[in-house]
Amino acid sequence: MTVLHKPRRHDVGENHRLLMDADLERLGRLQSEVKVNMAIDMTDAMVQVCVEGMRAQNPSMTEEECMKKLRERFEWAKRWQKRGGPGE
Repeated sequence: MTVLHKPRRHDVGENHRLLMDADLERLGRLQSEVKVNMAIDMTDAMVQVCVEGMRAQNPSMTEEECMKKLRERFEWAKRWQKRGGPGE
């Protein structure tokens, strides 16, 4: 069997970078309202994943306990970012 082209690591990384650049360019052309709605949807999805994870670890957790724990996690994340965590 003859291999015509075996991708090198560099090729894969370069292709990924080009795809990301194209995605960012398309995102930049969206209207501001669309971008805000996308951010809201992503935040809602992240919250849902977090809640489901907490419930999987603590099946007996009440809704009130779950919301309290979620707020604590968000506050911790804010403090962490202020100290220079990822996202800065």
